[in-house]
Amino acid sequence: MAEAARYVIAGPVYATRSHIGLPPAGLALIREIVPFPRVPVIGIGGITVERAREVIQAGAGGLAVISAILASESPGAAARALREAVDAAWPYAKKRARP
Repeated sequence: MAEAARYVIAGPVYATRSHIGLPPAGLALIREIVPFPRVPVIGIGGITVERAREVIQAGAGGLAVISAILASESPGAAARALREAVDAAWPYAKKRARP
């Protein structure tokens, strides 16, 4: 049985402490690769609540975060805020496979 990828991780989109030494690729990376895979592209690296919408609008099918939740004083509230930002961005996102 052949295995296939279920998603593609793209990043770091922004500067982040978890990818030290890797220059941020910016939203251009998301826009560049979204048309090719037949699976969702997941943006990672330096994504915050404030940046979540623009990453989704660039075509990402989702986000992967660390500091946006773990560095928060209220991780649960931070996770909810990220989810709300992503949900608000969907209607304005480019067409792509949604997870």
